[in-house]
Amino acid sequence: MFEKSSLGIDFQSDGTVRAAELTSNLRTVLLSRVWTIQPRGEDNFDSWKRAVEQMRESGVDLDNAVIGIPDSMIYRKHLSFPFSSRKRIMQILNSELDGEIPLPVDEVVADLIPGQSDGSGLQGVAMACDKNTLSRFLDLFGPGGKLKNVQTGSVGVAGASIRAGMSDGVTVYGGNGETMLIEIRSSKVRAVKRLALTGDGGRNTRLLVEMIRKQTVNEDKVYIGCGDLSEPVRNELEADGTLIVSTLSDLDIVQTAAGVDADQGRNAAAIGLALTGLGISQVQSFDLRQGPFKQITTFTGLRGPILRTSALLIIIAILGVFSLVSNLNQARGEYESLQGQLAQEFKELFPNSRVIDGQEVAQIKAELDGLKGRMEDLSGLEGHGALSVLAELSAAIPEDVSLKLDELSYDSNKLRFEGSVPSFDAVDRIKAALDSEPLFADVQVQNARVGANINKVTFRLQMEVR
Repeated sequence: MFEKSSLGIDFQSDGTVRAAELTSNLRTVLLSRVWTIQPRGEDNFDSWKRAVEQMRESGVDLDNAVIGIPDSMIYRKHLSFPFSSRKRIMQILNSELDGEIPLPVDEVVADLIPGQSDGSGLQGVAMACDKNTLSRFLDLFGPGGKLKNVQTGSVGVAGASIRAGMSDGVTVYGGNGETMLIEIRSSKVRAVKRLALTGDGGRNTRLLVEMIRKQTVNEDKVYIGCGDLSEPVRNELEADGTLIVSTLSDLDIVQTAAGVDADQGRNAAAIGLALTGLGISQVQSFDLRQGPFKQITTFTGLRGPILRTSALLIIIAILGVFSLVSNLNQARGEYESLQGQLAQEFKELFPNSRVIDGQEVAQIKAELDGLKGRMEDLSGLEGHGALSVLAELSAAIPEDVSLKLDELSYDSNKLRFEGSVPSFDAVDRIKAALDSEPLFADVQVQNARVGANINKVTFRLQMEVR
């Protein structure tokens, strides 16, 4: 009862994929499954795609996943802001990165890992990924893929480290091909650094020890997960006696389910990513899907009006109670004013419906039920999800054609829509574009005519969905 699960997928820089599934109930979090899929493609993205397909064929719920992009594909910058409002920070974040990363800021998506407060301000680590790279990762899961979150491997390691008891100190984590140093202060990420190692084990040990000492003070904790380097680095640090040193493989980040044999240190990034999916990671408010990459639900466009309408309904209910104990005439006047606002909100939400005085609430409920029914009808497209069909329809229509869509319907594998464009030529261009799209067949234009506005042509278009 009340059990839920989350999948963390760590894409490593050599093409390896490590994945961890956590299962949670009200009392415990268990590591229920782990995967390590070695690279077997022509390049990293081919290997990653094959790994995703392998997990999908095994029945893994990929819609439940939080993924980690390799840190080698990420630009990082430590920033300070004079305020702590996330909304204000996100409004200026890209401009703060202008000139600090080797790409134009309009070619990247970025988010901030919030760190320590600085008076009324906030410090944090900004991470940016170029849009083409992010698109390629999202394409691994197909056009209908529903991911919970997109982060980086280092963010997953940070979440796992804090979960394992790190409050002040550093974690050094060596994935295949890259090693990251994450500094944590007051259980928040302060810095993330990528270290360049070579094939010289002795040099690598000295470099890691030197970097750890620079980032720590006496009695800090140090977690090490660097494969063969873990023990020599640990021995060097313990010789000073000033740090509390552990290897990630010695820690129980989460409990392990019966029958599961997993080195939690090697899977720390994947486990930390899965913790985010369960909503219990200490690294909060970080997702590389920003701007045009945010997931859009069916009713996202109506969210603002619906929220305003809901607020008005609540106010009306409060005023209805208040009118019993306050001045009746004054309360009635305010009630009627708000009722007028509610009617106006109804017109904005459903401009083609007639408002019936006194029935606004019932009408809104009926209209929303109707929208829900239409959503269920559209989801019945055989072989295609509604969103993917609408995405194909939108992509097929020429970008320079100004189309106002008035109505969309589906019945027995036939997709119909009514709309208006500036000219008959625009109608012909839309039909030609849809004729060339393999998903659609038997495209027919019906009832194309000049409307009341001589600069607008209204039309109905019908097609079959293959």
